[in-house]
Amino acid sequence: MNHFNICVPEVAKVTYWSDATDEFKGITLSKNRRTFMQKVFHQDEVWTSQFCLCANPTNRWQLILRLLCLLFEISGHGIIWFLYASVKCCLTNSWDEAVLLAVVLLLDILVIAPVKVIFKRKRPELDSGKMLGSVSQIDEYAFPSGHASRAVAITMLYVVMFSLSPMATTLWIMWAVGVCLSRVLLGRHHVIDVIVGMMVGFLVYWLLNISIPFLHEANLLVTV
Repeated sequence: MNHFNICVPEVAKVTYWSDATDEFKGITLSKNRRTFMQKVFHQDEVWTSQFCLCANPTNRWQLILRLLCLLFEISGHGIIWFLYASVKCCLTNSWDEAVLLAVVLLLDILVIAPVKVIFKRKRPELDSGKMLGSVSQIDEYAFPSGHASRAVAITMLYVVMFSLSPMATTLWIMWAVGVCLSRVLLGRHHVIDVIVGMMVGFLVYWLLNISIPFLHEANLLVTV
């Protein structure tokens, strides 16, 4: 097979992600023409295809795993958590929890949405259908994983800022891990999408810590 001489954009260019992903689909590049980042993205495609176990189930166990992963997917959806924060505000006295949770969710969107729009990385080909609860075109992009960032940020919020029992802490961590793993198992995201999404989750929690003094000041102004 003849090798195509393709002009690949520099790594710094934001179009590189989608271009690099597409180049490995049906087009063979000689190894000496591949940049380091191209090799990483190609390996990412390979890892994703290996770990995507229940995107298209062919037996009972894969079907059970898919249903479990879909439950994790639903539990990590932003709409569910915004509704939960709203209920906390309206029906309970847990104002601190509700406000902190709402801020985490907003910060997560403010970080994730622009990055998705900038890179516009397509979801894996093994993705078997539209994601449950998809609300905008941004949800069509894969990098980074919003579910992963949200799960990590929320877990950090509850584990670090609230006094939880060891059992509750363990359950929160298990939930976050389950949400992150489900993204790859379902074929919704590439492995790197999830890893970067988790890193964004830690960033969102850090931004929350920075925001707390301003939240206290705003609360004092409102209650005066």
